[in-house]
Amino acid sequence: MARQTAPQKQLITWRQALIALTIIGLAIFAYKYTLNVMHFREVQAEYVQLSQAVDRVKEQQTEAEEALIRSMSPQEVDQEARELGWVKKGDSVYVVLTPAEDASGQDPAATAENGPTAGIQTSKPNWQQWWGLLFREK
Repeated sequence: MARQTAPQKQLITWRQALIALTIIGLAIFAYKYTLNVMHFREVQAEYVQLSQAVDRVKEQQTEAEEALIRSMSPQEVDQEARELGWVKKGDSVYVVLTPAEDASGQDPAATAENGPTAGIQTSKPNWQQWWGLLFREK
C-alpha cells in the first residue's frame, strides 16, 4: 500500500474570495450612495433657500409696481410737488423774510438808512465781494 499524501489546504478558496470581493463592492456602493444622498440633501436645502429668495424678490417687485402705480396718481404727484416746493399755476407765493442784522449787530430797520442798500458793506467793489465768496478770501 502506497502512502497517500494529505491534500494541502488552500489559504483562500474561490468561494471565500468571491464573498470578500462582494463585501468590499457592497461597502464601496454604500459609501458612494451615502455621498450621493448627502449631496442631494444639500442641493435640496439650497433649492429651498433660493426659492425663498425668489419669493422675497417677487414680493418686492409687486410692492415696487404698486408704489409706481400709486405715484402716478394726480394726488401723489401734487403732494410730491408740494414737498419739493413747486407751485401750481394760479397759486400765490409768499416768502417770509426775517429782518437781517448788519455787521454792527443792529437791526437795519432801526437805523436811519432804510434804502435798498441798507446793511450792505460798500467798502469793496461788487466783483471783489463775489470773488471773496467764491474763493474764501480772508
